[in-house]
Amino acid sequence: MLQRLELVGFKSFAEKTRFDFAPGVTAIVGPNGSGKSNIVDAVRWILGEQSAKSLRGGEMADVIFNGSPSRKSLGLAEVTMTFDNSRNILNSTASEVQITRRVYRDGTGEYLINNQISRLKDIKELFLGSGAGSNAYSIIEQGRVDALLQASTADRRFIFEEAAGISRFKARKIETLRKLTHVEGNLQRLSDILAEVDKQLNKVRLEASKAQKYQEFTARLQELRVGSGLREYHRLTREWQSATLGLDELRQGLTDASREAVDGESQARHLEIALTEHEVRLRDAESALADARQRLVAGELTLQTESERTTEAERGLRDAGRRQLELGRQLLQLQVSRQQADAAIEAVKLDVSTRQEVANTLVESLESTTQQLAELRKQIDRDRAAHMDAVRAEANATNEANNLRRQTDDGRHQRDRLQRRLLQIENECDTLDETMVTLEQTGAGLQDQVQRTRHLLAEQTQRRAELRRQADALSQYVTEFHIDRGSLQSRLDLLHELERSQEGLGTGVREVLAWLGDDARARGLVIGLVGDLINVPREVAPLIELALGDRAASCFIVRNRLAFADLLAERDPPFASRVSFLELPQSGVEPPRDWPPLPNGAVRLAELVEVSDPSLRSLPEFLLGRTLLLPDWAAARQLAAEWGQRPGLRLLTRQGDLLESDGTLTVGRSHVETGLLSRKSELRELTAQISVLDARIRRGDENLAILRERVQAMEQPIRTMEQEIASLNQEAGDLSTQLTLRRTRRDDLDAEREMIQADLDQLDADVAERTEQIQHLHAATREAAQRVQVLQARMEQAEKAIRRLDQDRSRIEQDHTAAQVTLAQAREQLAAAMQHARQLDRDRDQKQSELAQVLQQRIDWQARLTESQVRALFAIGQRAKAFAEKDVNQQAYVYHVRKRDALRDERRVLLDRAQHARATQQDRVKEVHDRELRVQDLQRSRQLHIDRLREDYNLDLESLYAEQAEKLAVQADQPEDSTAVQEEIAELRKKLTRLGSVSLEALTELNEVEKRSQELRAQVTDLTQSKKSLMEIIERINDDSRRLFTEIFTSIRTHFQELFRKLFGGGQADIVLENPDDVLESGIEITARPPGKELRSISLMSGGEKTMTAIALLMAIFRNKPSPFCLLDEVDAALDEANTARLAGVIREFMDRSQFIVITHKKRTMSAADVLYGITMQESGVSKQVSVKFEDWPDEETGSPTTAQAA
Repeated sequence: MLQRLELVGFKSFAEKTRFDFAPGVTAIVGPNGSGKSNIVDAVRWILGEQSAKSLRGGEMADVIFNGSPSRKSLGLAEVTMTFDNSRNILNSTASEVQITRRVYRDGTGEYLINNQISRLKDIKELFLGSGAGSNAYSIIEQGRVDALLQASTADRRFIFEEAAGISRFKARKIETLRKLTHVEGNLQRLSDILAEVDKQLNKVRLEASKAQKYQEFTARLQELRVGSGLREYHRLTREWQSATLGLDELRQGLTDASREAVDGESQARHLEIALTEHEVRLRDAESALADARQRLVAGELTLQTESERTTEAERGLRDAGRRQLELGRQLLQLQVSRQQADAAIEAVKLDVSTRQEVANTLVESLESTTQQLAELRKQIDRDRAAHMDAVRAEANATNEANNLRRQTDDGRHQRDRLQRRLLQIENECDTLDETMVTLEQTGAGLQDQVQRTRHLLAEQTQRRAELRRQADALSQYVTEFHIDRGSLQSRLDLLHELERSQEGLGTGVREVLAWLGDDARARGLVIGLVGDLINVPREVAPLIELALGDRAASCFIVRNRLAFADLLAERDPPFASRVSFLELPQSGVEPPRDWPPLPNGAVRLAELVEVSDPSLRSLPEFLLGRTLLLPDWAAARQLAAEWGQRPGLRLLTRQGDLLESDGTLTVGRSHVETGLLSRKSELRELTAQISVLDARIRRGDENLAILRERVQAMEQPIRTMEQEIASLNQEAGDLSTQLTLRRTRRDDLDAEREMIQADLDQLDADVAERTEQIQHLHAATREAAQRVQVLQARMEQAEKAIRRLDQDRSRIEQDHTAAQVTLAQAREQLAAAMQHARQLDRDRDQKQSELAQVLQQRIDWQARLTESQVRALFAIGQRAKAFAEKDVNQQAYVYHVRKRDALRDERRVLLDRAQHARATQQDRVKEVHDRELRVQDLQRSRQLHIDRLREDYNLDLESLYAEQAEKLAVQADQPEDSTAVQEEIAELRKKLTRLGSVSLEALTELNEVEKRSQELRAQVTDLTQSKKSLMEIIERINDDSRRLFTEIFTSIRTHFQELFRKLFGGGQADIVLENPDDVLESGIEITARPPGKELRSISLMSGGEKTMTAIALLMAIFRNKPSPFCLLDEVDAALDEANTARLAGVIREFMDRSQFIVITHKKRTMSAADVLYGITMQESGVSKQVSVKFEDWPDEETGSPTTAQAA
């Protein structure tokens, strides 16, 4: 239920406005344009409406209050709705749900659910299946009450889906289809990638096969190219050395030639400087001469200009004087004309006053006559209205009587038609009963078959699931084995690497091992290192290493100590670190016989040590025969006290404390866990564990393959049974749909039969009632005719008096018109005279202004004349001065020209001499340049060989040449078959070219690509399974949606037929599926026939009939699936009073199912409201809520009080 609605800044609601809605009916009233429909827009907006056009705007920011003449615009609009969700109608667990939507001036906005930021999707999902939403059936807007009837059959389906509650299923189906599309896309991409990986795998295998050949060819090519490059580098080096010596001699000759050319050019530069100075002086003299000549020309021009200005000023003075005399004469004439105009104006004013008095007298007479005529016409209008009422009453009575007769005839025809229809209904009901029996029998058989197949499918599916579970568990175990083996293998590889690197062995021990590998005699005398000859359990290896000390990793067992000592004497140099050699006694070693029995927990270490070689059985006893292992230090102390001093007795605790036979006690933390014996023990243990894991992995893989084969073998039978069940369900669903449609049709026929019988009874009652009404209408017709005759006589008398007064008024109007004409003429003469006087005043002012301008012009021309005369005198003085300067500058210019020519001749002789020397220098430069180019070419060739071998093989050719220079000098004098070498190089390059691109890391890449191929195949399998699961989900959604829609559609159909007959007092209406075989996509058609009409289309219905039909359909939906609230915006606008009362009654009936909010102008609708809100615009552009308190609201017909309370 909607509890309240709050608006802030939404459209015309500038201030925060709150509407509290109680159960029942709430009416909102107010004048047109007060903002009532803005409440509907607010509700649709907060429920997710995204079209600004649907909200009567251009963009979403238009919903924000845009200001008024007295208020500024706001920056945001906010609407909040609060719902009581105690019945869990909305998709939320909260008992109260509050949704809010805001929009800001910049176009941004936000949604909130219970004050938490949300998405539009969350808002829509909240109302899915509830009947509420921006486009659901809970809101019927103004002007769109018949939109449901006029919509297309496909668009109309949305309302029924929302009522059936399958809109949420449809949303889930759309989401599932989107996921399915995504999965199919991923599956396609993975298939493409897998195909590319397979291609890459084949390519990598080919590359790996070419890698070996490539290495062979490149090695031989390098050998040939390096040898050829060294020989060529040797040849170029000798030529380069020879060319460098000749270059030094040429450079010396070039230096001599350059010195001679420089001397000559130096002397020429000195003359050039002197020549430049004289040319500068020459240009100065030439410039001064030109300047003097220019000043002479300027003086002449100035004199000419000032002469012209003087002449112009004198002419301007003469013209201004003549204009001054003319303007004075014109001013005198204008003054005389103004006096004459004043006299004419006074005469015309007197004439206008006389004629105005005559016109006023005629107006008074005309008004008196007009008033008499108006009174008579009013009387005639009253009589004529009464006459028309009487005529209309007579005509209405006659027409109504005729209509009643026609309706009586129509009722008889309708009775005959209904009786025929009853006979058709009986026949169709018999046929439907037989068909339904057959369908029920067929459906029962299909259901039995489906149950048997489902039972078998459940057994197979359960068995397959069990096998899959076993396979998954086994696969998990195998994976864990692989992980454990990988960890053990990593540790094993590390230990092997430590073994290979002889980690933990001293330098001397390593030297002994290397010596044994090289010397056969030493190998014959040395049995091996103590640590390599014994095997110990891993858990006691650190303790045994503590007992052995350095012997484990630095002591060798020899066969003959004396022979080995002689062999050591022959070896030189000595070992780098200490090494021990121990001879094993030949007679063997026996355990001590004089020891008492060992206490509990004591163990002889020799018993824990094993040897691989039977000939070394006495080695453990020899090394550790008198060492005991005790649990702790307390046990060791007790044993030492009891046994006393015994030769060779050593006590070792499991904590690593060691008590020697001489009483030495060694304690403290030791790091022997990483010693030689510990490492070897761990190696043996890890090898054994890996072997066990390998066996388990092999058995697990074999069992897993068997399980997967069994699962795969079950897939096809299961799919076959699933397809069979789907086919049977589809067939059963079709039968159920047909049976439901036929049952519905049977119910419809029964209802129609009852309705026809009721219509027949009603027709008989209507015929009797209409006969009585016709008699009353005949009496009313006679009374109306008599009153028409009386009124007609009175109107004729009044019209005669009106004609006489019209003649008098016409005569007075003619006289008044003539007086008005003469008055208007006099007034026009007065206006013309006054206009002429004003024109004379304007002409006088203009002439005075022109006279002042002429006087100012004379003063200006006199000033210009004086200024031109002064400038002319100054120009004459400047011209005389310029003539004197020109003569002086002319003499200086001639002198400098002669001096410049002499210096040019001397410079030419020196330049010719220097040019000859420079030509000789250029010849030497060319020779030096040619020799330098030769040296550079040789150097570049040498460097090219160096760079090429460095780039190709990372070899330093200079270093190689330095090492093999003498050898190359000898080979240079010997003939060499370079052609064969180049041919072999070319052949190798062809072979490499034929190989194409070769990857030397192809083998490593091959392993990576194979691993990726396996991973992709596993992903393809997972996606295929996901696709199957999504298809199953879609099928289940379709089945549930089909069932729900069929049930709800049948229910709404029945309620619609009942409510239609109730609202119209009879008639027929129905809703049918266009395609009953496709329930999920079929369009919905609506038919309606009000009582007494045979309409072929809903579009032919009147506005009121469409409204009543739409209300019937809406209430039928509400009866089956009520929404949390229903908002009706002026849906009663097209209804008359009777239908408005029916609508109000229907709304009151549905108060227990939903909550109604009605916007209306009709008093009938207001009377049905429990709460009444008023909306007004006391302030322009700002809607405001007003409270209206009243006790009773009078009914328009019965006068009974309403149930509305104070808002």
